Amino acid sequence: MAELTKEALEAAKKPWNLADFRSGIAKRRAELKGVSDDLERARRRREELRIVALPAAERAVVLMEVLEKRAAQYKERFIARAKSLLQDPFATSESPGLQMSAILFSNQVQVSGQELEGMIAFFHLAQLQPGLAEVAKASMSKAGPPLAEREAELKTLDTRIQELDAVEKAMLAEFEEMNRDTRR
Repeated sequence: MAELTKEALEAAKKPWNLADFRSGIAKRRAELKGVSDDLERARRRREELRIVALPAAERAVVLMEVLEKRAAQYKERFIARAKSLLQDPFATSESPGLQMSAILFSNQVQVSGQELEGMIAFFHLAQLQPGLAEVAKASMSKAGPPLAEREAELKTLDTRIQELDAVEKAMLAEFEEMNRDTRR
């Protein structure tokens, strides 16, 4: 049998006090609630950072990147269709000659929004760029922190959440153990 420490022997000699036991449990519950509340606040902040809008200047950059990507995608399709029609101008039409609509719109009666965005961006990117900052400013009222700050805060929050989650689990396990001990 293991030897008892001096503190354990002294504690065993003291009379057991239900009020002290209850106040100890109440204190631990309050600590657990504090950890749980901190964990919930950290999770909410992380979620908020993931969905809140970028500042207007960064939104304009993102919008420009999207338009540039769509313009590049459209350019590839445009060149491929033009080459195809130039090699065989009768392949897409019963009427002789080159059909510009076949080059521009992939021979579709209905044009998808993405196709139209790409076409407009391809032909008018330089004219669209100055207005993007105004569109970005007007598009959202509440902006979050810049992307660099946001990523740093998210990294800190993820670490904090992991730590708090581990503490919460340990405390819950401690309560489970105490609950099992009181039932014996």
